[in-house]
Amino acid sequence: MKKRWIGLLAVCLTAVMALTTYAGFDYSQLDAMTQQELQDLQNEITKRLEDYDEEGTEDETVEENEVKADSNWEIEYFIDEFKQPTDKGYITNKGYFTGLFSNSATTDSKLAGYFVVEKDRVGLELFEYGNNEVNNPYSHSQGYSILVLDQKGEKRSYKGSINSKSSRLYFSGTSFLSILKKDGEISIRINEDDSLTSYLFSIDCTGFNDRYTELYG
Repeated sequence: MKKRWIGLLAVCLTAVMALTTYAGFDYSQLDAMTQQELQDLQNEITKRLEDYDEEGTEDETVEENEVKADSNWEIEYFIDEFKQPTDKGYITNKGYFTGLFSNSATTDSKLAGYFVVEKDRVGLELFEYGNNEVNNPYSHSQGYSILVLDQKGEKRSYKGSINSKSSRLYFSGTSFLSILKKDGEISIRINEDDSLTSYLFSIDCTGFNDRYTELYG
């Protein structure tokens, strides 16, 4: 019992010294404390240290979330025939966005993709089942109807197309850029013209305008 009491006192002394070094605490006051009082002191110190750790963790989490929120988009550069980066840049989302696609053979299967945004046009690369690139093998362009649910919950309609022998779907015009430049999440539904094929996904536009300004001014 005596050894346990001495060990307890040592723990209390260590904790008190760590917390009160700068407060000028008189450690001789501990000599007059009973074992129960020392136990109560230890419990109080432990509780305060736990509260302090929780506050620190919360602050770190907030900072990490702020960093992530500003990191949804990045600048990349097109490559030449030698697989070397050129000086022509574009903006894309980090990683792949995911969503769902449906056609005559499947319903709500996995979709993945990424944006390729240049100064005055917005392109999309889509992958059915997560790895099967969507392309247009025909000699004519393939049209698409695009419905966007913007950051305010308003629906906006656009047109798009994939050129012959290509895989990149481009939005017609530049008006969709104004949506990307606003922070917040949007949802996009793409319907292939004269077909049962459709694509549905959401993406957070936060940080896009910063990257656009950085690249294009």
